[in-house]
Amino acid sequence: MDFSKLYDYDDIKFENKHVKILNEKKEIIFEDNIEFPINFDDNAAAIVASRYLCNNSKNKETSIKQMFNRVSDTITTWGCYNKYFDSDPDLKKADEFNSKLRYYQIHKYFAFNSPVYFNVGLQEAPQSSACFILSIEDNMESITEVSKLEAKIFKKGSGAGSNLSALRSSKEPVSGGGKASGPVSFLRSHDVLAGVVKSGGTLRRSAKLSCLNIDHPDIEEFIDCKLFEEEKLAILRNSGLSARAGYDLSDEVFFQNTNLSVRVTDDFMKKVETDSEWNTKFIKSEKICKTYKARNLLKKIAETSWKIADPGLQFHDTFNKWNTLANAGEIVATNP
Repeated sequence: MDFSKLYDYDDIKFENKHVKILNEKKEIIFEDNIEFPINFDDNAAAIVASRYLCNNSKNKETSIKQMFNRVSDTITTWGCYNKYFDSDPDLKKADEFNSKLRYYQIHKYFAFNSPVYFNVGLQEAPQSSACFILSIEDNMESITEVSKLEAKIFKKGSGAGSNLSALRSSKEPVSGGGKASGPVSFLRSHDVLAGVVKSGGTLRRSAKLSCLNIDHPDIEEFIDCKLFEEEKLAILRNSGLSARAGYDLSDEVFFQNTNLSVRVTDDFMKKVETDSEWNTKFIKSEKICKTYKARNLLKKIAETSWKIADPGLQFHDTFNKWNTLANAGEIVATNP
């Protein structure tokens, strides 16, 4: 391929596709005519048109070429501004770089992450990273701050993950008297927020993951929480109950916007192998809360995951053996 002149897609045949997306009630939630390569199937066209093309009235895109050009032109402009092409005063290398970005995207050699297509070329300082890990501490200020940060991250089309294991369990006291709410309780509010904030302002739902360490006192409640809500949802659907206007019945239950994972250690997995006991520990005192058979806990995770595809497993020690930034500290969570 000759990249000496700016690539203009002249080796691709295009057609206008009528893209229409329906919800479960067969109501139209997106409809438009968009230009795509003829080898793009209807599903790919629907995803790109409804989620990644700019749909605001000022910068509306009606062709996938416009999206690729917007992103490629902007990244090339950044390269020029930061003197990436300084060795070439005629900027021929910049044009070649731009052409390659366009060519490799339209020919599906690679694709940028979602926030790049959502934001680059449309905002002065676009959020281009797809993945954020948020730390959370055992106090109300930190819990509410995480909610605020997640809302901002989701709005720009990125995903967020957090480990809730620093939060006191529902079995532990608080200074004002009574028991702590526990991580699952706060997870409910965070899950609702993720459902309210559409990712990038599109039809794409927010990408959120919450995990809990296998030695947390509320580990059983965490493993079961989404299963209980899925069973509740099945009862609602089987009852013939209709959702509110503009809503689905899944909006009436929790944890529909959150992926869950249990974080396990090598020590736990060894106890599974030997059918040994495993202790959960209180967050504040670090005293033993409850003792389980390690195999029984893993079996519970496996059975629940088989039923509803959650929770997943995160292997803490393996992640950190592969950690390329070990000097910055342990990896304690991931995003979806």
